Amino acid sequence: GRIVRTLAPRTTFSDSRRHPSADAFLTANQEVFGIYSRATETYAEYASSGSLLGKWTIAMPAETDITGVGLTRSGFLYLGGFASRTGAPIAYKLDRASGSLSLVEIPKDSQSIRITGLLAAEDDSLIFYCRPTSILKLLP
Repeated sequence: GRIVRTLAPRTTFSDSRRHPSADAFLTANQEVFGIYSRATETYAEYASSGSLLGKWTIAMPAETDITGVGLTRSGFLYLGGFASRTGAPIAYKLDRASGSLSLVEIPKDSQSIRITGLLAAEDDSLIFYCRPTSILKLLP
């Protein structure tokens, strides 16, 4: 193979010694792609051309273990996972204007499945991993 082009320079996220790709998540929709770096608590969003569209500092609430991010067709960014103490699924939506996160309501587990964490987004729905092994599609 050969390198066609490079995008998302390291300096977009941080100049620290810890590489921003350590514990990072890549997400995309039909028009843009984004990278959330847990190491630097930074989300950067790019046009398909590679130009930086925006950058946000996102400090996840304590006791939240991220399992996935999703960028919907409508352009909303969701970050989700589970509460490390209780194992309850958690998802947040980014308000780009304020840079704040709002909690997304996730249905309670049913008797037959246990929702364990966000995987991705498809169109405008969120995809969660469940146990026994299955997925749940949720329209927030």
